[in-house]
Amino acid sequence: MNTPVSQTQHPFTVLINGKVVGGSYDNISAVTIASCAAQLFIHMTGGGVTLPQVTVEDDTGTVIAVIGQES
Repeated sequence: MNTPVSQTQHPFTVLINGKVVGGSYDNISAVTIASCAAQLFIHMTGGGVTLPQVTVEDDTGTVIAVIGQES
């Protein structure tokens, strides 16, 4: 499936540095996806670079979780 993820597909959206990379229908799954994305980034880079900011927003645009430092 090559359809880009849009912010309107799911009520909880996962973003990396402000770019939508995933989402879920419930908050705990979205936070789990965000945690996995952060861990994957650390693993793929060998941990030698600054972790990008991974956030989860609800359907109103309110950030409900943050991993990493502010860009």
